[in-house]
Amino acid sequence: MTETSELDNLFQKYANKQQLVELWAIPQMLKDLNINLQEEELFNIVFEMDIHKAMTILQLKNLIFRIQNKSDTLEAENDIVTAWIALNGQENKLGVIKTSDLQKMSDKYKMELNFEQILHKYYRQKNIMQYQTQEMGYQVFKDIMAAGPELID
Repeated sequence: MTETSELDNLFQKYANKQQLVELWAIPQMLKDLNINLQEEELFNIVFEMDIHKAMTILQLKNLIFRIQNKSDTLEAENDIVTAWIALNGQENKLGVIKTSDLQKMSDKYKMELNFEQILHKYYRQKNIMQYQTQEMGYQVFKDIMAAGPELID
């Protein structure tokens, strides 16, 4: 994350007497911070934050946090899609992959995970009584890839 003092200095550079930065200055501020964002993406985030005309330093920090968090989320999603495709999943995220292929990859990298057991725990937590563990669709794959210790332990 961007250093607080760097943000404070940048905010002061663009702030008016009321200690607010007008929305028109935000794209340049983000450029100054080396944050590249499409205009539409920035508009959507500002709209979600319900900011009108100007923002405070706290809102600026929140904006940058949201942008960086969104970037991390997209990167993680891309990693999951890449793994899905590497396991013979379809690029459009349809179809299924074999649990045995995922297990082989895990074993190859000495990860010591039992995906059949993980799937049993996953389905129990979701209160799904009828399931099979030989293959999985994209959403299940994504969920178990993003899962924490609650499925692995």
